[in-house]
Amino acid sequence: MSWRPALVAWLSTVESGEAVAVVLGGGANGLSYARSLGRRKIPVLLVESPEGFASRTRYAQAMTLRGPSAYPDDWVEFLDSIGSRLARRGVLFATNDTLVALVSEHAKDLQQSFRFVVPEPAVVRSILDKREQYHLAQEAGIEIPATYFPESADDVERVAATVRYPCLFKPYESAAGRAAIGLKALHVDSRDELVACFDRFATAETKFMVQEFVPGDDDALVGYLAFWDADGREHSWLTKQKLRQYPRLIGDGSFQASVIAPEVADLSRTLLRKFAYRGLVAVEFKHDCRDETYRLMEINPRTVSCNQLAIRAGVDFPWIVYQHLVHPGEPTAPTNSFRSGVKFVNEDWDFRAYRERRRDGDLTFWRWIRSLAGARAWAVVTPRDPRPFLSQVRAQLQSSFRKVRPTHGAAQLRPREPCARQGAREP
Repeated sequence: MSWRPALVAWLSTVESGEAVAVVLGGGANGLSYARSLGRRKIPVLLVESPEGFASRTRYAQAMTLRGPSAYPDDWVEFLDSIGSRLARRGVLFATNDTLVALVSEHAKDLQQSFRFVVPEPAVVRSILDKREQYHLAQEAGIEIPATYFPESADDVERVAATVRYPCLFKPYESAAGRAAIGLKALHVDSRDELVACFDRFATAETKFMVQEFVPGDDDALVGYLAFWDADGREHSWLTKQKLRQYPRLIGDGSFQASVIAPEVADLSRTLLRKFAYRGLVAVEFKHDCRDETYRLMEINPRTVSCNQLAIRAGVDFPWIVYQHLVHPGEPTAPTNSFRSGVKFVNEDWDFRAYRERRRDGDLTFWRWIRSLAGARAWAVVTPRDPRPFLSQVRAQLQSSFRKVRPTHGAAQLRPREPCARQGAREP
């Protein structure tokens, strides 16, 4: 592997200092790790794919590698090389599903050079496979949306005659399936459209499920973010609520807030005990106004793109885990205390969300601006570390000359009926 001289020189300067934090993966999630630890003078090495913007941060030494889904051996080889050069064991963080799976599968070898807490490989696989995830959730008594797993053309014909429309066409495993369709899910309005989606996208390698659309807008989605230690005990946590997504209803959280949601926290704990979980985690539920239940949407075996929200709300997961691993005998943070009402904005996604709603007549410019008033957590922009945001803007301007829009989208999907939330306070 070719090493940049700057990286070699940087490693030589951290030999006798604090344990190096190696952050795998970029985006808003990885960037929040670099900033959290770097501002505390922890040496941070951030490794991401070439197209990322997080590596521009002033708080980390950066290294770019080819994507881990297609080139996992590059990442393993790099970690072996880094580990052999560290004077003391580093602290390893994985910030996306593919990298969590990679660290978990190679944990025995990586533990010689790094400290980390990730789920066992079987647990990671059962979470990334939505079919197994939902099966275990139901065994734990957790409600899920009505979900079907067609394996053949005959299966999808039977499902198409049964499912209630509109419905969602979603991948079993988020990474491969999302790459295939360009979104988390596709909304489907009819039998013919569902059959066409299956014929077009489903393969032996990339399988899809069909799921009912639970009524309710973006703010019906409430989540639990936490760190469970190596002994399977809840260490630190908070709950949060999505207020806007892009695309609407089935996209990524663009505007969110910390909220008090005890029912969601309790359901998440029950679920994670079923998985014998350990490590960082994000669990999301949707409130169903039809029967006043919370239905599981997904589990992510890691922190998510709104990790900066948790940090600003007082639950700084990167720092908590770093301290827990490097100084295990010292107390790190309150386990059940966070600030509610902290607003988080993903600048890129929320601008897109605003434009989508403006086209639909649901949100004016000034209403959008007023909604952002008082936001304390931002995904990318900060005056103290401007280069990641400038890099992101430059990339967006370049991509504006290319028309990159998915064939199917969620822009026209709307709740079938109003849905009032229960158990979560408005920020």
